[in-house]
Amino acid sequence: GWGKVTAHASVNAVVQLLSFNMLNTIAPYAAYHTKHHHHATSSGDDSYAGGVLGLAIELSYIALTLGSLLSIWVSTRHFPALAVILGGMFFIITIMALDLGDWSKGDGAPIMIMCVCGIRFIDGYISPVIFRDIELVDCANREDLARWVANVEKIVTFFGAWVVYALVETN
Repeated sequence: GWGKVTAHASVNAVVQLLSFNMLNTIAPYAAYHTKHHHHATSSGDDSYAGGVLGLAIELSYIALTLGSLLSIWVSTRHFPALAVILGGMFFIITIMALDLGDWSKGDGAPIMIMCVCGIRFIDGYISPVIFRDIELVDCANREDLARWVANVEKIVTFFGAWVVYALVETN
């Protein structure tokens, strides 16, 4: 039965790694670059960047909840496609965090907020759907398979947290 839920485990692990471990680390840098570009001279007022980050975080909790609510009524087996969409939004946030392009002019803040909310919405939607779908794959072994999917996610996010820590400390 484990082979039947390998895609479930992989997608769940990637979604959790990106939506919590990595996003929480790079979002402050992306928010900062919605105001500053290449450490350009500014007024020194970072309240705008802090406000962008705060709004992104607050709205992302609503998005997470809405995704979870949607999962009650709408189910899908297109987990990899949703993970790719999430990865695309994460890629945009990463580009912002690395200050590749001038995000301080124009639409940087709304794009950053929409990407953070989109990532959390997909996470809120896909997590319950994955675990509900396990029963369809193998009803007799659903508890063991769900435990295995959850354990893979925990292992991946544990090591992901250490990678994030190493990246932050070497910066």
